[in-house]
Amino acid sequence: MLLDHIFICVDENAPEADELVFLGLAEGTPNRHRGQGTANRRFFLPGVMLELLWVADLNELQSATTRTLGLADRFAARKDGGSPFGFVFKPKNPRIGNSCPFPFRSYHPAYLPETLDMKVADATPRIEPLYVFIDFLPASCSTAQHHPCGIERLTSVHVTFPAQGAPSPVARMIDSLPGMSARVGREHLLELCFDDGKRGVRHDFRNRLPLIIRW
Repeated sequence: MLLDHIFICVDENAPEADELVFLGLAEGTPNRHRGQGTANRRFFLPGVMLELLWVADLNELQSATTRTLGLADRFAARKDGGSPFGFVFKPKNPRIGNSCPFPFRSYHPAYLPETLDMKVADATPRIEPLYVFIDFLPASCSTAQHHPCGIERLTSVHVTFPAQGAPSPVARMIDSLPGMSARVGREHLLELCFDDGKRGVRHDFRNRLPLIIRW
């Protein structure tokens, strides 16, 4: 499987996104997830879409359908040390029907046709990111934008979470993917590296976001 996008649960209207724009990342079009109760500001980066996600309608978020996704628990858990991250994966080759590689529950959001679903990893502790597999997404990403800061290629993704025990089987699976690691650490932190960090630029957003970007 391949990484498609990462979301970070943030405050309403995602004021944190302004720092990303100031750094030199071009912001894409925002989106409102009808029936799911969330909205976003997003950045189509080389190799991954970064989504800053917030609660737009609490009733929709807590509905029976959306509870399957588990986002309401994720937003609530932010105050108790839960992970603010979600990782969304796709198959390497959708045409040959790559199946979801982990046990899952099906989520049928209102904004998708009834025949399509998202596969949400089962029994994942809230201290870890939410893991989702979407089997109908194309393998290639054609939405990446030009960014004034000059990044061109995603070379690594690292996420840590302060779990007390061993990582879940899904986390261990992700840790084995090329260019990715998902491991126990001191804090919830996402680090994205572009172009092998050759320019020596490192920006730490932890005053607003649990995020470090290097290029």
